[in-house]
Amino acid sequence: MANNNRIVLIDALRGLALAGILLLHHIEHFDFYQKPIYNIPWLIRIDRWVWDNLFLLVSGKAFALFSLLFGLSYWIIHENRVAKGETYFLRHFWRMFILIVLGIFHLVFLGEIF
Repeated sequence: MANNNRIVLIDALRGLALAGILLLHHIEHFDFYQKPIYNIPWLIRIDRWVWDNLFLLVSGKAFALFSLLFGLSYWIIHENRVAKGETYFLRHFWRMFILIVLGIFHLVFLGEIF
């Protein structure tokens, strides 16, 4: 069996953050927050309440947690390379280059990143 040095807690937190981000993107991009055509007042209030509370309770926390774990992952990779006596400088810039290429591809072909 292969030696698996993954930190399960970090993987679980990353999954939780991704689930929160996915939930928010589904609400935004599938237009579930639009007012119904039939304009039932109590249903509109419930929709608005769900929208406001999801963004209050999930939005900032999910994105912040995912960003924190992204940085933590880079730190863990760096420390593992240093412990092996390897340099991480070129590998870091290669990864940043790949991220820039993916960002430019998304911006050019898929629209604004925001």
